[in-house]
Amino acid sequence: VDYVAKRLGDEKLEIFGVAGNAAFHDTSEADASKVASGLLGAFDGVLLTDASSSFSGWHRASAGAGVPYAVAARVRKRVRVPLFSAMVAFDAPLRDAIPFAALTVKTKDSPLWFASRSQSKPGMPAAAAECWVLVSTPKWAVEEIGRE
Repeated sequence: VDYVAKRLGDEKLEIFGVAGNAAFHDTSEADASKVASGLLGAFDGVLLTDASSSFSGWHRASAGAGVPYAVAARVRKRVRVPLFSAMVAFDAPLRDAIPFAALTVKTKDSPLWFASRSQSKPGMPAAAAECWVLVSTPKWAVEEIGRE
């Protein structure tokens, strides 16, 4: 998924990105870059997740695409911790209220660890809505997973 935008008129959420083999984490960057991003569909709601978190072993998606083997070998031996993330779309830009592109929360008991404005990332296209990605702390994610 490259980005999510709210469609004008019916308020559907449109997902843009690549499909087919180019969308797989184990497709080489050289092959994936040959496929143009396009509209994947329009939906009433969108839930994005990290499929690699369901793998029993390490997967290169856990460390990002194009990771050199030496780095991947070190990451493979580390314990993975869960995180929750969400992309939130706002109708109006928050630049006046939040004059920076990203933040890290250092409050001890906050469930939020990191937030970033998607449109501030290099190469991200402008969208009808301003999107922010929110990432939980590992502590909060573990507590949530353990709740019954």
